[in-house]
Amino acid sequence: GDQDPIVPAQNFKVLDTYLEEQGADVTIFRHGQSHNLNEEELTNAKSWLAKSGRLADWRRRRKTMQRFGFEQYGDPSVFETIEAPIPEPKTGQVQLQVLGFGLNPYDASLRRGEQAAFRKVKFPVVPGTDVLGRITKLGEGVTDFAIGDLVLNYRPIGGYSEYVTASTSKIYKKPTALSFLDAAALPQVGLAAFNILHYMLSLKPGQTLAVIGASGGVGAILVQ
Repeated sequence: GDQDPIVPAQNFKVLDTYLEEQGADVTIFRHGQSHNLNEEELTNAKSWLAKSGRLADWRRRRKTMQRFGFEQYGDPSVFETIEAPIPEPKTGQVQLQVLGFGLNPYDASLRRGEQAAFRKVKFPVVPGTDVLGRITKLGEGVTDFAIGDLVLNYRPIGGYSEYVTASTSKIYKKPTALSFLDAAALPQVGLAAFNILHYMLSLKPGQTLAVIGASGGVGAILVQ
């Protein structure tokens, strides 16, 4: 932008077109009057893009994302950044840009290897069952949601990512009264509490339920 020694912000019209032709996924903010670059300016700009690696970086970012996972069990130090393709939604699915994800005790147990005897996983493992996301793409046949909708997503694994895909049966529109922080932490404990109360217990009107461990996530929601 304005701090660029080669191309000031008001000259980005032609450069923006060049980037678009190269397949770069960028947003240019123009603060001044746009005008065409002369040949020398455009040559300098192209040279700078190539030498700085920014064009390659833009190309890469258009198709790939970062995830947070591990290649072996252990303490938190086993976590690493993993580059992966951005997933595309299938029929009945949506693509979500992850705005937040919940950290659950199960995720830590999975990372330590305590679930290895019960759940076979393929490395690298990307944990994450709770996701708050914004819909960025719709798969074929999706009509109940729209691009831009904020939704909660409960998933089996993989939430520690920049993007995920999810079936429409696994997402729910975020209530406006719910903060982003609370929404990201709600799916797993909320569904656990709901299933305990409505399916696992045979409660009748007038009965009293004592919630032991009411200070935890599931217990707190059961009390409410």
